[in-house]
Amino acid sequence: MALALTLRLAMACMMAAAVAAFTLPDQVDKLLGFKAAMLAKSKDEKWGEALRTWVCPTDGSTCDPCTAGWDHMYCRGTNAGVKKGDGSPDGYVTNIHISDCKVDGDIPEELCVFDRITELDMDGGFMTGTIPRWLTTCFPFVREIDLSYNNLTGTLPDFIAEIKTLQQFEVGHNFLTGTIPEVYGTFPQIFEFDFECNDLTGSLPASFMTKNFTESLYNINMAGNDFEGDLGVLANNSLTIITTKENPRLCGDVPPKVAAAQGFDTTETNLYTPCSLTPTSTVSTKLRGMRSPYCTRT
Repeated sequence: MALALTLRLAMACMMAAAVAAFTLPDQVDKLLGFKAAMLAKSKDEKWGEALRTWVCPTDGSTCDPCTAGWDHMYCRGTNAGVKKGDGSPDGYVTNIHISDCKVDGDIPEELCVFDRITELDMDGGFMTGTIPRWLTTCFPFVREIDLSYNNLTGTLPDFIAEIKTLQQFEVGHNFLTGTIPEVYGTFPQIFEFDFECNDLTGSLPASFMTKNFTESLYNINMAGNDFEGDLGVLANNSLTIITTKENPRLCGDVPPKVAAAQGFDTTETNLYTPCSLTPTSTVSTKLRGMRSPYCTRT
């Protein structure tokens, strides 16, 4: 009698588990659709390796990616803090982390179907092309965009500043050119920029002095570029981390808060040298078109 009751209870629990899938059905469809699109679009086996766990059970049990441990995707709730996962999970895919998978091609617009994304990490690959405009319209909740360690080209687009929810924008270790747009000082919530190891030029925007921006930004990585001028616009920022090395045209006095920040380094810069005495053309590994040891990928 006791054994029969136990078996019935076990079967009831199994049936309840099969019915009560956490992942919303349309999210399952979107995940499987994205996988199919990537496998059809790219001949590179790396996409197949990255998404190999995106497979539904064949035994008739419910397909539940959010709780089944599919790689590189998470359902943490749209109110979760960046990297904290402290929101209220609701069955939507909120995080795509296809990091260090060596995938290729443009940043895939097929990601647009995941409109509850809060974190998009496509770092550590061989992605090419420019930073796409659709990032501003597809992800109304996005807080982090990490496209670092790829082969992206083009400039830093003004339109990224249209993403008012953005807190972290990481595009280091690519081949981006041009200057930091003035409008980048208008992000209402940004606390981290990573521009390291590109081919960026010019001075830091004057908009970095705005009150809201100075109170939010605490991490800016800018080493391994060709920025110029002084760092005076960062004098009142709440910086705790900054990388500055290997920018031979950076010059002038350094604000105390900047000098005290973790990562501050004057190597291959002219910081603390009056800008009037800094050559307008400086020969360095960066300006010879070579990647320095700091920027070379291992």
